[in-house]
Amino acid sequence: MSPAIFYIPNNKHPAEANMTKRNLLLAEMIVNEGLGKVAAGRAASDEEVLLFHTPEYVEAVKTGYPDTLASSGQHWYETIYDDMKNITGSMLDAIDEALMNMVSGSLAGGGHHATPDSGGALSVLNHAAIGVMYAKRKVGRVFMLDLDLHFSNGTTIGLADVQDVFLFDYHGQAYNFSRPNIPHLFRKLSGSPSGTFYLKMLKSELPRAIDQFRPDLCIYLSGMDVYKGSHNARLFLSEKDIESREEFVFNQFAERKIPVAYTHGGGYFSEETAARLYRHTAKAAANARIKGTLLRGAKGRC
Repeated sequence: MSPAIFYIPNNKHPAEANMTKRNLLLAEMIVNEGLGKVAAGRAASDEEVLLFHTPEYVEAVKTGYPDTLASSGQHWYETIYDDMKNITGSMLDAIDEALMNMVSGSLAGGGHHATPDSGGALSVLNHAAIGVMYAKRKVGRVFMLDLDLHFSNGTTIGLADVQDVFLFDYHGQAYNFSRPNIPHLFRKLSGSPSGTFYLKMLKSELPRAIDQFRPDLCIYLSGMDVYKGSHNARLFLSEKDIESREEFVFNQFAERKIPVAYTHGGGYFSEETAARLYRHTAKAAANARIKGTLLRGAKGRC
């Protein structure tokens, strides 16, 4: 069996330095621990970006004009559009790889606050939502799972009427909250719930949602700002809780032979801590790939 493949964007601008450092640390862990291979992701095309975003917004991010729109996600710089296309391309590579070999991941961010016509809260392009629209060209039903601390407002607005998509979102903070016109489960966990409570809820609700919707693919945005060490923590999960969450999520889809392509979400602490936490995602993904591949192979022999 070939190893799992994870994709890393080729970004070098100083504005992306912290993320690049985290990604390189994580890539080193993945390779050194034998969890899989790390490959350079491609750049998404303009056509692929426009699957979700409007031409007016894309033009603003390309040119920097008007500045209020171009900088609505983060402060504009000359190569920001190219950097964002690199991150998006890694997400799309992960989708293609997952559809072939059960599991893959993009070692970059998900951009879930960006709407079709604007950025927001450090999200310039919505890589996860572009991924949903890209996947819809290849499969029938897509399950968008978002376990970041913050509500996926941009994803929800942009996919509100897209058929054969399920939005599943656990969050501790919600800005610009809305509900889509498609199947969804949104859960705000307030009052600083324990990791035990969080995992109990997830173990109850996620399997039911998967079985009711019966997706062909899951796109998973794995946020680490639920960690108790995050400077804006609201959910206070321990590292062991996060490890358990990742194992549970990937196993649920592997047991049902449903491919998973994941990307990273928030994580507001040192690059070393972020890499250590996202290592649990990569490890759970690599193990689920083996399990899912074996189950899919067993089905084919029946």
